[in-house]
Amino acid sequence: MELSVVIYIIGIIGIIINRRNIIIMIMSMEMMLMGGNIGMCEGSVGMEDIMGECNVLLVLTVAAGEAGIGLSMLMLQYKRERSIRVEDMNIMEGEW
Repeated sequence: MELSVVIYIIGIIGIIINRRNIIIMIMSMEMMLMGGNIGMCEGSVGMEDIMGECNVLLVLTVAAGEAGIGLSMLMLQYKRERSIRVEDMNIMEGEW
């Protein structure tokens, strides 16, 4: 359980400290998801129940889809603005 907490806290620290690079923010969110997954697997094995491990597979699937969509949105942002800095992402201000 300690490993999952450490990985989750590293993800939180990565998001709090680095507010400028969107790629590192996405990686930090993925670390938070992985920390939760490790905790669920440990709890599932400890209680001898398979449902936690099934839930981990669901979370992994959603995380993979989220990463793919996020990276494709970053590619579109770079193509449009020639920058992927968080400060430059004012989507609500302009027209598409």
